[in-house]
Amino acid sequence: MSRRVLILQPPDARLGESLPDAFRRHAPTVSADLIDAAQEAIARLGSSRYDAAVCWAEKPEELELVVRMREAVPQLPIVLVSSENDERFRTLARERGVSAVVPNARNLSLLVVLIEQAVELRATARETRSTATQGKSLTQEVRGLARQAGLLPQESRRRVERPFRAMPIPLLVSNDPDQAFQMVKAFEKAEMFAPLPILRSSEEAIAYLTGEGPYHDRDRHPLPTLVILDFHGPGMSGLEVLGWIRQRDRLRHLPVIMLTANLNPEDIKGAYGLQANSYLIKPGNFDELVEMVKAINLYWSSLNVNPDP
Repeated sequence: MSRRVLILQPPDARLGESLPDAFRRHAPTVSADLIDAAQEAIARLGSSRYDAAVCWAEKPEELELVVRMREAVPQLPIVLVSSENDERFRTLARERGVSAVVPNARNLSLLVVLIEQAVELRATARETRSTATQGKSLTQEVRGLARQAGLLPQESRRRVERPFRAMPIPLLVSNDPDQAFQMVKAFEKAEMFAPLPILRSSEEAIAYLTGEGPYHDRDRHPLPTLVILDFHGPGMSGLEVLGWIRQRDRLRHLPVIMLTANLNPEDIKGAYGLQANSYLIKPGNFDELVEMVKAINLYWSSLNVNPDP
């Protein structure tokens, strides 16, 4: 599906000149309109149908444009391109209304692909939530008709009574940007919908799952149906997040998959001791990673049955 986005002129004019051609070559699913006047961009967003807006910012004061766009079009996904890695800046950006932050990559083709991926994820998030709502409503209508008619065979009634099974919505937690990017591309190739932001630390994961700070709006940041923990390091233990999840009544049945490159017996025992649902070793190449994601998608969308939340 083609997405139409409005891109505000980046600070580097030469980059702005190269972007339209780069999108045509490396991101053909995105139809990009480039504009250099902020006020005109806001007016255009309010009067035209766009799937997302893309802008640049490196300082807190530059986020004022995001606030103005968010006020003009409250539901529009806004993708921010920034070289700033400070977590306080990223948190402030989300609080101002940014839907996703992508790094300002020096490689133009990579930058365009990152923008394309962010736009696709954020734009389809609303579509999937709408489809899920419609599916649940339709299932309830069919159940009601079946009960009224009372003419369906027992097996048919049993099938109608099955709960609506939506596609899994995974939340990925990874402190390795390169690994996270590979995982997102694998999601895309395996046709596994992944609309949620990639979280980089245990602190971000806990803030997201509790709906605190920039994640308080559940319409924009819905709870996942599956968590994939892929990170290690001081203060970033995936086991800590798993243990925290299992201590929360609302989240204790949330499926959690531990993903690692190291086959450490102690880590495996610790994960299953904290009731991890699965412990997977990262494949050695991208094609194998795609196959692993396909298997995850098949299992959690078609085979596994979760308790009601």
